[in-house]
Amino acid sequence: MVASAGVLWLVWALHQQVRRGGIIVIPMVSFVWLAIVAIVAIVLFGLSPLHLLWLLPLCVVFGWWVIMIPGGLKLTMNFLALIAGPLPTPPAKTTSRRAGKSRRSQAQRRAKKR
Repeated sequence: MVASAGVLWLVWALHQQVRRGGIIVIPMVSFVWLAIVAIVAIVLFGLSPLHLLWLLPLCVVFGWWVIMIPGGLKLTMNFLALIAGPLPTPPAKTTSRRAGKSRRSQAQRRAKKR
């Protein structure tokens, strides 16, 4: 239970870090998804939660190994995109004709027309 809460906290922390535009350590992302896989496997197979005592340190080691293979790195990046969620859309630009034009520039254009 504590390990599951710790992994969920790591997922939330990674999500916040991505949203803020902070630095993301890629091996940490691969560790998190491997830890989630380990927890899900323990629940699905009905194993003892004490297996996490050796599975979580193994996830750290495999987290470094996974990013060295091309498929593992792509999977890690996809998991990071999943954690990040949809990014907020920037505000729309104004399309008014007068937006950004000063009186001085309008006066200069009138003087050029004469």
